[in-house]
Amino acid sequence: LPELRRRLDRPEPRVELGLAMRSMAHAAIDLSDGLAGDLRHVLAACGVGATIEVQRLPASEALLRGATQPLQRMDYQLRGGDDYELCLCLPGDRLQALQAVCGLPLTRIGTVTAEPGLHWVDAAGATLSIPEHAYRHFE
Repeated sequence: LPELRRRLDRPEPRVELGLAMRSMAHAAIDLSDGLAGDLRHVLAACGVGATIEVQRLPASEALLRGATQPLQRMDYQLRGGDDYELCLCLPGDRLQALQAVCGLPLTRIGTVTAEPGLHWVDAAGATLSIPEHAYRHFE
């Protein structure tokens, strides 16, 4: 779809969000290589884990039109890259304040856990098996 191609070719850097979150977030990463891979980097560096609620992942109207099958859409959301959105780890009580400062919609997609590892769950809380995959620059 043209809208998705335009986002790929001309990503919108989240500069205001990046500046605003500096005093609020504990960690952050841009999702240039996909959520499934990039979030693993943050979690490993911090020595923590996370549970991600897949149904909470935001999806543009263009993505919903282009990926009509739920598994295809989930694959794009988890393993697709080059959208350069930011993934932030911040206390839940700071979400609305950060959203007000940057003027962008922000979505809580999961919870950081003390136990290392990345766990994906569906709307019912059942564990999903998501292959570890992200873009690998030097392979």
